Amino acid sequence: MPKRAIPLTVRRIETEKRPGLYADGNGLYLAVSESKSGACAKSWIFRYQAAGRRHEMGIGSFDRVTLREARDQVLILHKNLRDGIDPLAAKVQGRSATRRMISFKEAAERYIALHEIEWKDKRAWPDTMRLYVYPVIGGLPVNQIDDSRVLAVLEPIWQTKTTTAVVVRARIETVLDFAASPSQKYRDPNAANPAAWTRLKDVLAKPSKIIKVQHRAALPHNELPQFMAKLANDDDGIPAAALAFTILTAARAGEAAGATWQEIDFPGRVWTVPAERMKMKIEHRVPLSGPAMAILHRMAQLRSNSNDRVFHGRGGGSITAKTILRALLKIAPGMTTHGFRSTFRVWARETKKDWAASELALAHDVRTKTQAAYDRGDRLEERRELAEAWATHCLG
Repeated sequence: MPKRAIPLTVRRIETEKRPGLYADGNGLYLAVSESKSGACAKSWIFRYQAAGRRHEMGIGSFDRVTLREARDQVLILHKNLRDGIDPLAAKVQGRSATRRMISFKEAAERYIALHEIEWKDKRAWPDTMRLYVYPVIGGLPVNQIDDSRVLAVLEPIWQTKTTTAVVVRARIETVLDFAASPSQKYRDPNAANPAAWTRLKDVLAKPSKIIKVQHRAALPHNELPQFMAKLANDDDGIPAAALAFTILTAARAGEAAGATWQEIDFPGRVWTVPAERMKMKIEHRVPLSGPAMAILHRMAQLRSNSNDRVFHGRGGGSITAKTILRALLKIAPGMTTHGFRSTFRVWARETKKDWAASELALAHDVRTKTQAAYDRGDRLEERRELAEAWATHCLG
């Protein structure tokens, strides 16, 4: 491109601080500098004041931007200033946004991919996002998620699905923190997280004020024999057997659903649940009563070579805690599998069974730290007697 001469309308202004500056008016300047080799560089500059400070913003090379184009651009920048937009800040932000823009859904999927190996239930996060978050803000740039966007997700479910909404809020906050982390830089790390409870607590009601504390539905222990009789006649097969095993061992449904044959000691009549599958992350030995062993022998006859799980589904696939819950709801709508642990506890108390042994049967560690340092036993044989008494009661 041939070198263009400086337009006659641009007058030269030279000071000790800034020589080689030509003013056109309205904040538009042409800056001319010469290198030691004699090369001359010319570029357009817009000078303005914002928030009490003077700023300079480059708007193009003299060889590529004509005087008319530069003047037109300055008119636009002055309009932005009148609208409260700092031209230089907007330019920097625009470059950053162009360079690092991803959607909230993309940010969430990146977070999930990095962390799902830590989670026991790998479907919980994706399902929460798919059902409640992505339809509202999934396609928006993650750096444009603000308070109003977060509220658009939470307000429709805050009163009706409060427990779920609390989880959703926390997960949105986590994704936005991840997006602002030094490794990602998709959001301004100095900006407040719009999903943080400290920002929402004045807008949304406290969850504790909405949710009434409810104990999980539990069957009275004197009704257990009738219930177990119905369960024995149920045609649901393996899920019904898994439910019966869960009740007889006072275990959590997830622990029973995940039981493997390697965890079963048939000669010793003990089920050892590894620490990673226990809520308290401590290995738990479960003494097995006669009826519990009978269920295991029945399952052994149905054992699938393709699945090491004690309780498996159709086609050899694994069952889950939800599968066991469905078997329960067929017989007793409104009940919960966890409620049978409460039934066991009430039965143990009312029949004056040893309190510590009963708590250990539920995998509750009732020892103090000092006691735990000296007493490391789990009272297995004492709990075996308790398990047989419980099974006798369950089966009437």
